Order: sequence, then structure tokens, then C-alpha cells
Amino acid sequence: MASNLAIPCNGHPEAELLLCCARTRIGPDTAERVRQLLKEQIDWNYLIEIASYHGTIPLLFWNLSRLAPDDVSKTTLEQLKAASNAIACRNLSLTGELLKLLNLFRERGIRALPLKGPALAAAAYGNLSLRQFCDLDILVPKEDMLKAKEVLMLRGYHPTLDLTAGEEAAYLKSHHDYKFVRSKDSVVVEIQWGVTQWSFAFPFDFEDAWEDRQVISVAGASVLNLAPEILLLMLCVHGAKHRWEQLKWTCDIAEMVNTYREKLDWDRLMDQARTLGGKRMLLLGLFLAHNLLGAQLPEAALKRTHNDPQVRLLTRQVSKRLFREASNPARLRDEPPFFYWRARERLRDKLVLLSRYFPEYFFRIVVPNKRDHAVLQLPPSLSLSYYLIRPVRLIWERWWHFSNGPGGAAD
Repeated sequence: MASNLAIPCNGHPEAELLLCCARTRIGPDTAERVRQLLKEQIDWNYLIEIASYHGTIPLLFWNLSRLAPDDVSKTTLEQLKAASNAIACRNLSLTGELLKLLNLFRERGIRALPLKGPALAAAAYGNLSLRQFCDLDILVPKEDMLKAKEVLMLRGYHPTLDLTAGEEAAYLKSHHDYKFVRSKDSVVVEIQWGVTQWSFAFPFDFEDAWEDRQVISVAGASVLNLAPEILLLMLCVHGAKHRWEQLKWTCDIAEMVNTYREKLDWDRLMDQARTLGGKRMLLLGLFLAHNLLGAQLPEAALKRTHNDPQVRLLTRQVSKRLFREASNPARLRDEPPFFYWRARERLRDKLVLLSRYFPEYFFRIVVPNKRDHAVLQLPPSLSLSYYLIRPVRLIWERWWHFSNGPGGAAD
């Protein structure tokens, strides 16, 4: 069953070229399409800009240098090579730090599983330099959070939040992660005991993940990792949480599918997603990977995506704005949270989301901010007038945006 959704590149050959190159496996037809696109008038500055935003510079350089090095100017290739080498060096440095931290956690009796980052690059991409990442995410049981904090502080890290003991206890109860940074090299480590905030209504059980853990090789070292079924579901939830704003998250799904297609227990994956209320988020991630990057889904999985009209609607929505929003991602986060409503299949999950996201959106829409004050300087006695100015400004800017294309102002 093939997809008939068009790949929306907004008339830019650069966007299509990036989609063709944002993968580790390229068939003959796609390779030929790359060569055809390179014969067009490519705006290389724009291509590099969107590739950088979408975290796909390494894949772009790797494929262009393999498939058609003579069709790209030497200056451009050198620019891409320099950027890719810098990313590769950073990745290797972070990989070394991850291995040290995992060893320290093991010595302290802390069970830990890496999430995304080097482990994902090694498991799905087969190459640490091809998956761009900028920090380290490590899953631990919630009861071991403070022990993990001690290990990190001994390594020179400190929390990014300045909290008292009481505030920290409250924070750990209401959140799913704790971020640390090391001043000397700006390395960021996020310790997580969940995938999302409680208000996203997606439960995560570390014990289940630990029970199904597997061993993979990362830079020659044996590392405990999430089972591919759990990892794939978590990646789809993560992408949905961020509305699939960056292409690299869809690349992760495509690489996981292409690497583990014959090894995945697809029935178990679907059952697990259904139990946790993440079936539609899983199907959306799979269909985006199939439609945008040619991931070869099993027929049964592809049929499920076609049987859910909301998945196809959301795929169109994500694809349509994928490159439109690259220059102004803030606009995406200002949109009404209907995406989250449609991305969930269970009413109880929708209601939990409704309780959080709609009040936040309503507050952003109604309450004046500095942009409204910049429109017209009023004395303090007339400050309530900004509540009338704000809707007029928003309507004007939305009209200007749709009349003149992307790039207009946003809150």
C-alpha cells in the first residue's frame, strides 16, 4: 500500500533535496532525483540554513559527497564538511562523557538507560557522526534521582535551576526531568524518570523499560539500551510533544524502522502503544517517516495509518509547515493546541491535555505583552486599552502572514 500524500516542499528544490538526503539508505530512484535537483538553481545558503535548523547537516554532507560531489561547488562542500566535522567532534566528546557517566552510575548502584543521543546514533544510524545531538539524556528510576544528582555534581555539573531543598522536592514531584550543565565545557545532561510532563498524559514505567533492556555497542563499549519497540514508541511521543517541528525527529523514526524492520515485534509495539494511549502518536511518527523519507513500513502497519483519518490529517499538517516554519519556529508554538487534541485517541487523555494547554494558549492570546505596548505608547491610566489593541494587532499580523507568506512577525 503506497502513500499518495504529496511531499510539500513549498516550491523549493532545496527542501526536496534535503528530504532526499536526510537518510542513510538511498535507493537508485532517490539518488537520481538528487542529481536532477542539483542541476536546478539551488540556493545553497537557504539549504544550509534549513538543514542546520532541522539537525540534518551531517546527512546532507554525507550524501552529497557520495552521490554527486562534482555537482556541488568546492566552497559549499568545504563549508558542509567543516560543519559536519565540528558536529562529529562534539558527538564523540559527548559519547565519551556518556560512557563515563554510565560507568559511574553503575558503580553507585544506579540503574540507567541512555535516551536518544549517542545510543540512538549507534543503534539506528550505525554511525555516531550522522545523528546530530547537543546534550545527553539518561533515564533513571525516580527514587535514584538524588543519587544521580550527586554523581553529576562530583563530575562538575550543577542544576540549571537554583532551588531550595523544599522547592527541589516539589519540582521532582511535578516534573519528569532535571537538567544539569557543566560550566567548563557547557555540556548539558538531562536526567529523566519519565518521557513527558504528567499533563501530557503519557505514562512511562522505568521498570518495564529496564526489564526489556538490551545491550548495544557504542564506540566499542557495551551499553544497556532501551528495547527497540519501547525506544520507537518513545521517539514518536517525543516528536508529537514537539509537533514534529524538526526533521531530525522524523529521521530517527525512519532509521529505526529501516534498521529494525525485520526484528521489531510489531504486534507487541501496537499493543503497548494502545495500552499507554499513544497509538495515534506512534502511527503518526511511522507515517511521517514513510511519507517524507521513504521508510519501508510493514503492510499491516501502513494499513493502520490509512485506517485512521486523523493520522493522515496530522501528517498533512506537519508536512505543510515543516519548511514554512524553519525561519520562525516560535509561530508554531503559538498555534492553538488542537494538534495535541487530534494526536490522542482516548477521551480521558484529551481532557488532561485540555486542562493544561488550552488555558496556556488562552492566556497568551488574551494578555497583552511588550509587542502590544510597542504598537502604541499609552499612559498607565489607559493600560487596560491594550486588551483592545491586542486582538486588532493579532488579526492584522495573521492577515499579513497569510497574504505575504511566511516570515511575518509572531509573538
